[in-house]
Amino acid sequence: MRPSAPSVMPPTWLENLPPRPLCDIPWLGRAVVLSSGDVNFCCSSDAVVGNVNKEPLEEIWRGATMQGIRRSLAAQVLPPQCRTSSCPIHRGDVATYLHQRMDGLVPDHALQRRESLRRELVATRWECGTTVRAGERVAVRVGLPALTQGQEVDVFLAFSAPDGALCFAPDGTDYPLPALRKEYAGGSERCLELPAFEWPRGLATGSWTVCVALFVFDSSPAAIANCLWSARAELQVVGGAEMA
Repeated sequence: MRPSAPSVMPPTWLENLPPRPLCDIPWLGRAVVLSSGDVNFCCSSDAVVGNVNKEPLEEIWRGATMQGIRRSLAAQVLPPQCRTSSCPIHRGDVATYLHQRMDGLVPDHALQRRESLRRELVATRWECGTTVRAGERVAVRVGLPALTQGQEVDVFLAFSAPDGALCFAPDGTDYPLPALRKEYAGGSERCLELPAFEWPRGLATGSWTVCVALFVFDSSPAAIANCLWSARAELQVVGGAEMA
């Protein structure tokens, strides 16, 4: 495994991040499935974005309706589905848990604890292959050092294309979902085996960047303040890029 150098750079998906969306819930995978099969994407909205009796939840979450909601929020516009009296952002509330989570705001004692963890996590080591073909699997391992204090973390694995497009393990989404969720870091050394990611056909060949990052459990991956450690390396994608 290679040791990671102390990094002042954020994970790849935060490098050129535009202004954060008005709300990040449509990126977090917290849909509510009702007894009828109808799917609400947020507990503050009764808008139905699909029905699991008619199509898989994964297709609903990646479908046109959810994509439209995300595009609208990213453009700083509340979509019709969010304009409800239950939504604190629509109401104009200022100090809400949504804003605090998206901005990574925490009390001073929690901030100091995160800084201490970051110093210890500098010793984190990781390994990943250097070359991959379409249809092959990319395996990543993260070796956590022994820590003086424990912390539950989410582990993100992102691949950045030569043109800047992003692809996240384990499902190839273009929005960040954890590859591993609620892993415990602390006490003795520990090795995390990330789910092997099968490289999709049709993606561009060339020099990609693979980025792995540890975030505070259940925190927004759109706020650098929530990142405890990150590292990156080049990944050469060769051959087999044609569509299947």
